[in-house]
Order: sequence, then structure tokens, then C-alpha cells
Amino acid sequence: RALAAAERLDVLVGCFGVGLEPKGGGDPQGLRRAALGLVHTLLAASWRGDLDGLFQAAVGVYHQHATGRPGFEGWTAGVEGGSADPAGLGSRLAVFTLARFKAWQVDLGRSADLVDAVLAGSNRDLVDLAARLDAFAGFAGTGSFATILQTFKRVMNILDQAEAAEADRASLVEPQALDLFDAATGVGSAIDRAERDGSWSEALTAVVGLTPTIQAFFDGLLVNDPDPVVRARRQGTLVRVATLLARVADFRRISTR
Repeated sequence: RALAAAERLDVLVGCFGVGLEPKGGGDPQGLRRAALGLVHTLLAASWRGDLDGLFQAAVGVYHQHATGRPGFEGWTAGVEGGSADPAGLGSRLAVFTLARFKAWQVDLGRSADLVDAVLAGSNRDLVDLAARLDAFAGFAGTGSFATILQTFKRVMNILDQAEAAEADRASLVEPQALDLFDAATGVGSAIDRAERDGSWSEALTAVVGLTPTIQAFFDGLLVNDPDPVVRARRQGTLVRVATLLARVADFRRISTR
């Protein structure tokens, strides 16, 4: 597995570093296949790490061995021209590889919007992303999922509109807000565990369990109250929940169809 990963990293870094990125349907160097092979290798090895960091390290090693050697003039030109900058090249390769991961997941039957929602964050740990998608597969087909999504989307839209920062429990007075704050604290602990050990089915069950408490909050309280102090307190409670939801996926990207 280490040898397979190294070979694919070498091909991807070397070709991207000299500008041989696939365009359109063409891919004469087989870079899409190499990226998907790398995905399978890393998942088979249960490798927990960030793709950006992996590719940046690979670029550094490649540069160390390529600099000044005959036959690597294209790489040297790429470094001088900026196309082989470790951070920039590593990020481009991570995006390219995640695109192959997405295509593979869609081929497995996962909807593209669901994969996009899970990939929307900054997390680029393939093992973690695959575990999240496996967990979502158990919920996305249920009859109540559309209703749950509508509730979550309403909360996450607060992130774009809120004037307040995340609320502190000591500032809350309404029972609905206190109930939601406490329920969100428990969900946050479940998400923490999932980020450590991949238990995303349990975490998603906890997240879905927030729905009645969120609905009770909306039914009992006017979020955009005319009083700026009350409005900030209520918005801040929802900001806390929205921040938790964003750690799981961008639910706004999931279609309710």
C-alpha cells in the first residue's frame, strides 16, 4: 500500500507540476485513474490525514530529488513560474483527488448533492468523509428526512443572517432556548466522538434528534424580536446549533426532492 500510494503521488505531483492537468474528457497520463487509485489505497489502509498535507509533503520530496537533475527541466521551470509551489500545488491536487472521490461515491449510488454537502467543509480526511457518507446513507432515504432537512436549513441560514455571536447559557432565560442549548451540548459531544473515532451513525442519530427541540424553539419564540438584546440572545442560540450542524455537513446543499 505504501508503494502504491508513493507511485501515484509521484505521477500526480510530477504531471501537475509541469502543467499536464487533465482538461475536458482527455487524460492521456491517466491522472484521474491515478487519483482514484490513491483514494482506494488510502481508504484500504485506513489512513487518517489531510490530503493537502499529504500532497504538500509529496511535492517537497519530489522537488528535493528533481532539482538540478537532467530531464527535470520542466519541473524546474514550474517551480520558477509558481505552478509547483508546494502549498498551491498540494491544494490543487487535493481538490482534484476529492473530485474523483465524489465521482466514485456517485457511482456507488450516493446522490451528488449529498456528497457535495459532506465535502463542503475544510475536512479532507478521506476515511472520515467516507464514514460520514455511509452514515448519511441510512437517513437520506427515510420519509422524515425532507422535514428534518427543512428544519436544519432554516437553522443554518441563520449563519448568513445573524447579527449575534454564539450564545452563552448564562444569558438565556426562555425554557425553549435553554432546552435547545442543553440538547445541542449533548450533540456536540457526539460529534466530537465521531471526529475522533468515525462513529458518524451515532452522531447523526443525535443530530436528527435535535429536530423536535429546534421546532419547539421556532414555535415558541420570535427569533427576530424587535428588542435587540432579545434578538441577539435568540439568534445566538441558533448560531450555536448551526455551527454544530456545519461540522457534520452543509445541509443547505442537500435537495429536499
